[in-house]
Amino acid sequence: AFKGINKKATFNMAKKTFTYKNLKYKVTKCTASTKEVSVTGTSKKKATSLNIPATVKYNGMTFKVTTIGKKAFRKMTKLKSATVGKNVKSIGANAFDGDKKLAKVKFSGTAIKSIGKYAFKGIKKNATFSVKKSKKSYYNRLLKKAKTKNYKVK
Repeated sequence: AFKGINKKATFNMAKKTFTYKNLKYKVTKCTASTKEVSVTGTSKKKATSLNIPATVKYNGMTFKVTTIGKKAFRKMTKLKSATVGKNVKSIGANAFDGDKKLAKVKFSGTAIKSIGKYAFKGIKKNATFSVKKSKKSYYNRLLKKAKTKNYKVK
């Protein structure tokens, strides 16, 4: 339907936010060539696990999930594990703040460029972050810079 249009053409999304499989999203970029969303939270506050996908479909289009918003999953007291999709580039400040049972976080890809301050503040002591072996020290630096305490990268 849009074949041959300018790659920088933007689509005006009538509804900028939507919910898909219990996760809330906000459209951050929508052009002919790039479609991106940010995860802003969940409709299931008592969830014990989260799976942030690499992509999500909305209005017949596929969007890359590139950001976890500020305070997106803050104070989810039942949350024990989270998987971060391979397209996520940044995690906002206080994203998982106060998730006191969060013990396991798995990074599916290597796209992470930044982790906001206190993104993992108040999570379970000795929580583990699973990352690709070649990226261990890189993620360690990002987590330290984000003021994360009592964790291990494996």
